[in-house]
Amino acid sequence: MERGYDICIRGRLDAVLMSELGDLAPMATNATTLLTITTDDQATLHGTMARIRDLGLVVEWVAKGSEHAGDTSPPTVQAHD
Repeated sequence: MERGYDICIRGRLDAVLMSELGDLAPMATNATTLLTITTDDQATLHGTMARIRDLGLVVEWVAKGSEHAGDTSPPTVQAHD
């Protein structure tokens, strides 16, 4: 089953950095870039996160895409009892 994930990166990514990350759908704001990845493979998600780290980018947050739907504000964290 494919799942979507939103990865919020600090800063606006230029075309060179975006090309390094492959087929992620970017959405930029003034202070962040939201990347969306859809995959059914956890290894792909982890590989993407490692590539982001290797490029020296700062991850602000990661959320399931269906729950966050392209919103660039941080997701709400709910406490579990």
